[in-house]
Amino acid sequence: MLSPVCGGASGARPTHTGGMPRADMMNQISLRIAIAMLPALVLVLTLFGLATAMREGEVIQLEMQRDADAVAQSIAQLIPPTASLEQTRARLEIIDERFEHLSIDLVEGPAASLGPDPEQRPPRVVGYAGIQGGGGDSAQPRAWIVVTEPLAERDAFVRRALLADVVGIVVATLVASAFAMAVGRMLVQKRVLQLAARLSEVGRGSYPDTPLRLGRDELGRLGEAVESMTRQLREARDQASREGAGRRRAQLQLRRADRLAAIGRTVAVFAHEVGTPLAVISGRAERLARPNQPESVRSDASIIGAQADRIAAFVRRLLDYARHDDGFELSPTRIATVLELALPLATERARSVGVTLSASTPEPDLEVEGDQQALIQVLTNLISNAVDASPRGGEVEVSARVVRCDVGTQRDLTPYHIHVCVDDAGQGVPPELRERVFDPFFSTKDAENGTGLGLAIVAEIVQDHGGCVSIEDRPGGGCRAIVHLPLGGVHA
Repeated sequence: MLSPVCGGASGARPTHTGGMPRADMMNQISLRIAIAMLPALVLVLTLFGLATAMREGEVIQLEMQRDADAVAQSIAQLIPPTASLEQTRARLEIIDERFEHLSIDLVEGPAASLGPDPEQRPPRVVGYAGIQGGGGDSAQPRAWIVVTEPLAERDAFVRRALLADVVGIVVATLVASAFAMAVGRMLVQKRVLQLAARLSEVGRGSYPDTPLRLGRDELGRLGEAVESMTRQLREARDQASREGAGRRRAQLQLRRADRLAAIGRTVAVFAHEVGTPLAVISGRAERLARPNQPESVRSDASIIGAQADRIAAFVRRLLDYARHDDGFELSPTRIATVLELALPLATERARSVGVTLSASTPEPDLEVEGDQQALIQVLTNLISNAVDASPRGGEVEVSARVVRCDVGTQRDLTPYHIHVCVDDAGQGVPPELRERVFDPFFSTKDAENGTGLGLAIVAEIVQDHGGCVSIEDRPGGGCRAIVHLPLGGVHA
């Protein structure tokens, strides 16, 4: 069943109490990333530092050996070939006193006295140089100058290098940790907070359509999944809202239909019971109004007859309301024809109260599937209400146009509708009364001028034609009544 009054309802938004994740909680992610990197970083830096220190120690030892060899050779050049071993030893003692970190000795004999191989030097012996002369075999040195240098300097250098490496490892670890936390905060924390904020909004029942821009990595794909979930939840909420609104409308329509059916039965009984006494009263009033009756009697009889006619007109309206849907013949009906037939019925009434009636002729081929006489009654009732609401000198305008309607709002499978608008220059209808004006026996007019059935009949007829009727403010002041009817014919 369709509602005679156009409108919609929106579902209530679910509420949810949820909290945003704190930034200090999110910092734990960056901290964990940094901590996870530390063991590997420390191990790599330690191995690299040890290898570097050992390599530099070997380089220093080689340099010390070359220096010692050079010192030994230089000292050997200072020893004359004719000098005896005692003279040579005395000179070496003088030279030895000048070198604090070197020990210079003289070893007599051939190279065999230094060991099995002169190249296989003791750990602390660094440099050798042979002394020739003394009348012996010139091919073999008669003695050897041995320059011994302790490796304490090398060991001290290695220790300093290792200490520097330790300091470097600590500094590098701190810098790398800070960098890892900064990168984690920039690449992970910020985007995770965006995801958490979006999920928190969804949990509160809000489904924003602002896209999440999280990049093209795993978090970006997670953001796309969250957006997809948000869209699905938003669509499900909207669908549930529409279905809920539809159920509420259906319940209201069923209650309204039951109420109107009961009113129709009551009206039919009332009209039948009142009709016969009214006919008797009217007949007696006509007899009393004959010319042979006294003037006072004829005057009273005229008043009685007029009031009886008024009651009879009201009874006829009740009967029309009770049986307005009996005998509808739905067929293609031109809106232009309906306007042409309805306007003359209201022109005389409008002229009598000083209201101008105008109409814009619609396209001649605009058709609806409906009953022509019922639609004429709809327009006549609306125009009569507009004339009654307009001040003297005002204007009532009637127009028709084709619009594309929201199917969900119009509750019809036809997207195109005809809007027949009746505009007046009255005071308008307050928003809180715009739905009640279509209820039977509700009227904003005084008791002398309104029965409250005109708009109720309009709403019922329009409803039976698959449409609805609404009341809104007219631009520039006044009221606008709009009849929404599904468009038929070639335009549908």
